[in-house]
Amino acid sequence: MCILCERVKLKETSDSFIYEFKHSLLFVGEHQFYPGYSVLYLKDHKTDLTLLPTKVQEEFFSEIMISAQAIKNVFGPDKLNYACLGNVVDHIHYHIFPRYNDELNNIEKKDPWASSHLFSKHLTTKTMALSVSDKLRTELEK
Repeated sequence: MCILCERVKLKETSDSFIYEFKHSLLFVGEHQFYPGYSVLYLKDHKTDLTLLPTKVQEEFFSEIMISAQAIKNVFGPDKLNYACLGNVVDHIHYHIFPRYNDELNNIEKKDPWASSHLFSKHLTTKTMALSVSDKLRTELEK
């Protein structure tokens, strides 16, 4: 089974689980190199956005935007970066990276994927996951 399908199935036992939408689940990212980094997983195992019916595409995009707004409200970034690649895990998911103006000229933080070798130094602890998930869940439940 796909690793993201497993996470979707085991959401209730995960410290990183934040919120359930109609089509997706929001989780705290596996690292906090970018504080507030989160990932939105499509519930169903699909490999490409074009495989979704138009209505599901629209609703899923709305869930991405609701998640992004909550991250902006809680963490106050200057902008957000979004990534939906599927090259490593072939299951639709969006990485949402909070970004701040002061880091955009920092070579180590300028490009999330170019900095991926540093992520392991900022792994999300249980305490961090619970803190981020509590803050975002509270915002999403408003």
